[in-house]
Amino acid sequence: MKTQAGLFRRLAIVAVMVIPTIGLAGCTTTGGSNLTAAEQQLRQTETKRIAQGAVYGAATGAVLGAAITAIAGGSGDAIARNALIGAGAGAVGGGLYANNVNQQTRPYAEQQERYSTVIAQADANIAQYRRTADAAGRVAADEENKISRLNVELQAGRVTAADYRKQMANAQGNVRLLDQQIRDASADIDVLSKEVSEGAPESIQSRQASLIAEKAALEDRKQRLMQAYSRVPDSVGLNI
Repeated sequence: MKTQAGLFRRLAIVAVMVIPTIGLAGCTTTGGSNLTAAEQQLRQTETKRIAQGAVYGAATGAVLGAAITAIAGGSGDAIARNALIGAGAGAVGGGLYANNVNQQTRPYAEQQERYSTVIAQADANIAQYRRTADAAGRVAADEENKISRLNVELQAGRVTAADYRKQMANAQGNVRLLDQQIRDASADIDVLSKEVSEGAPESIQSRQASLIAEKAALEDRKQRLMQAYSRVPDSVGLNI
């Protein structure tokens, strides 16, 4: 019984010696300064996983080292010594395994962060195109009414072609703006299409569908404007 109590005391000393060392080793993986909140969280998770792996490996190594020595008929001192050796080897192995897991999971974490950025930008673009389409719809309605009025006044001789053209001075700018927005929407759709082709989640696929719908709305508003401008007499020289 006395020998067994002495053995337990030796194993306790092993644990006291090994565990703080593991904790210090875990602190070396946090990285440098100037980290974003997300990067800090990623590194804290990484350090914790490595430390946990090292602790588990140390405990397993200590038990195996002590057990093998006891089976071989070793003395209490030999059992404690081999438990310490086994703990050290197990801590290294466990830490290396956990670090390997981190190396494998880090790209996933970075990918998820990139997806969040892509989704946020897509949402902002969708909102912008929607506002543009709504404004373009109001512009188209105003232009239709203006052209109807000016056609009557031109035919009645109350305005000249030059006066008519002056009142339509914004027409080309309206079309150019919508053309640019449509090109931008196409570029944004291409970005999401690439993400989808590479296995992006459904949340990005839904943004892609929304962008396609907003682009279609912009094209519809442009078509409506072009139809309105087509009613302007050639003598006015609108040149659209």
